[in-house]
Amino acid sequence: MQRDRLENSWAVIQDEAERNWHLLMKDVVDFSFRVQKAAIAAWETFNIHC
Repeated sequence: MQRDRLENSWAVIQDEAERNWHLLMKDVVDFSFRVQKAAIAAWETFNIHC
């Protein structure tokens, strides 16, 4: 019985870690996209005013 609880707890920890990893990667990709858009907007603004 104790072994089943440990195995179940380990499975839950692994699932949570994987879910958190995917959420972190999504945040990184979203942030990268926002930075890229900001850089493009800055470049376009700089080139328009020069």
